[in-house]
Amino acid sequence: MKASELRIGNWVCDIYQEEEFQLDIVDMCDMDINGDLYRVDPIPLTEEWLLKFCVRQDVKNFLFKVLDGYNWVEERNGEYLWFINRFNFHLKAPLKYVHQLQNLYFALTGEELTFKSE
Repeated sequence: MKASELRIGNWVCDIYQEEEFQLDIVDMCDMDINGDLYRVDPIPLTEEWLLKFCVRQDVKNFLFKVLDGYNWVEERNGEYLWFINRFNFHLKAPLKYVHQLQNLYFALTGEELTFKSE
């Protein structure tokens, strides 16, 4: 996995200990000469992960508060898609991994995606 895909705070899986953790600055220093993080794999995006992050679930959509409106993630044919529909602008971005969801959310809001309050 390329370190350039990741940011501090992204959730990944340690391939040796098989446990999920959030990257910190020390982890980002564990790159080999090719820029790979040698001990982490991406975490596949699942309904369980979406439920941890989304503001609420509406039928089959997972809603996320973005600025003054909502964007949503929807499953279609086994793939998760992020939808933006504002001011006649439509965007559909495929998501496979938790870190991609985190990075897209940060790009749209300038804020870290955190677990929702219970």
